[in-house]
This record gives sequence, structure tokens and C-alpha cells, in this order.
Amino acid sequence: MPNGAHTSHIWNLRESATARADLDHYAANDNQFTRLWNGVAWLIIHDPVNIGNHVASNPDTYYIKTRDFLAIGMPIILVVYQLVNPKARVLEIMTVFPAP
Repeated sequence: MPNGAHTSHIWNLRESATARADLDHYAANDNQFTRLWNGVAWLIIHDPVNIGNHVASNPDTYYIKTRDFLAIGMPIILVVYQLVNPKARVLEIMTVFPAP
């Protein structure tokens, strides 16, 4: 899966090395995964604070579970991301893994 940094006038999204390895693995095993990931990235970029669930132990960390994508035949994943520089509007995907 190409490492296309997702940028927007709203937020800029980058991926940790761990997340990138996970994303590449899932894309290699599911030809629809890139489509799912682009949709998730779009959602996060446009409203990271309200689209995700806040992790109580870390004020700048959120997660999103892609349950809604199941309706279109996509796998359910859990994405953990962090607002690494809210002032500059930069967020980072920390990890991605299959959700039960």
C-alpha cells in the first residue's frame, strides 16, 4: 500500500512506522483494504476529535472502530491516533489492528 501522507486544509495525517507496517500487511492480504483505509483517513482528517472516542488515560489520544464499514463488506478495524501537534493540526496514526 503506498504511503500517501493524507493532507488536508483541516488536519494533516501521518502514520507511525508500526501503523505503516500494519497497513501494508492488511493491504497485501485484502485487495479492498486500501479503499477502507482511505475512507477512515478521510473521516479522521475532517473531524478527529468528534469522530473518534477519547482515550481517558491520554488527553490527545483517540480511537475509531470501523463497524459501519461492515455494511459494505469491509473488515472491521480499530485505529488508534494521536493529536501530536494540535496547534499545527497534525495527527498521527499510532496503530491499526483487526477488531473483534
